Amino acid sequence: CLAALNKFPECLQTLDRDVEEDARNPDLYVLRASFHERFGRLALCHQDLARALALEPQHGAAQALKQRLRRRGREAKAEAVSKALSGDLQGALLKISFAVESDPSAADLLILRGTLLRRLKSFRAAREDLARARVLAAEGGPEARDAQRQLVLTHNDCAVRCYALGLFEEAVALLDAALRDEKHEEGLYVNRG
Repeated sequence: CLAALNKFPECLQTLDRDVEEDARNPDLYVLRASFHERFGRLALCHQDLARALALEPQHGAAQALKQRLRRRGREAKAEAVSKALSGDLQGALLKISFAVESDPSAADLLILRGTLLRRLKSFRAAREDLARARVLAAEGGPEARDAQRQLVLTHNDCAVRCYALGLFEEAVALLDAALRDEKHEEGLYVNRG
C-alpha cells in the first residue's frame, strides 16, 4: 500500500521491520532487494539477494532479479568497451563501475575496470580490483591468468611512474614484485636495469 502511495521510505522501514521479525522469509529479502535496486543501492540489493538465495536457492523472483542485474552489467560492460575503444577512458570507467555494481562477483568486469584504472594511473585502485578478480576467478583459468597479467603490468606502470618522480626504491620494489609474479616478461628486466 505504501509503495502504491509513493511512500517509499516508509515502505522500506516497514520492510526492514518485517525482515527483523521474520528473518527466514526469502520473499521479504527479495522484495527489499527490489526496492534497493529501484533506488540505486546495488550493494544492499546484492546482500538481500544473497540472503534470499541462501534461504531458498531456487527462489524464482530472486533468480530473475539476479539475472536482470547480470544482464544490466553485461550491457554496461559493452558500453564501457565501446567508450574505451573510442578513447573516452573516464566514460568507460563510469560504465564499467556500474557494471561491477550490477554484478560484483564477475571477475572479468573487475579485470576490465582494473585495466582502465591502470591506464588512468590510479594504481592502488587497479591493484585492488585485480587482486579481487584473482580471488573470484577459477584458479588457473583464463580470467585468473588475465588478472595476474594485468596486475604485473600495473606494478610495472606504477614503477615507471615512481622512477619518473625520483622514487627509485619504490620503483625497484614494485618491479621486484612484478618479477616475482611474472618471470618471463623481458620488459620488466629492462625497466629494472
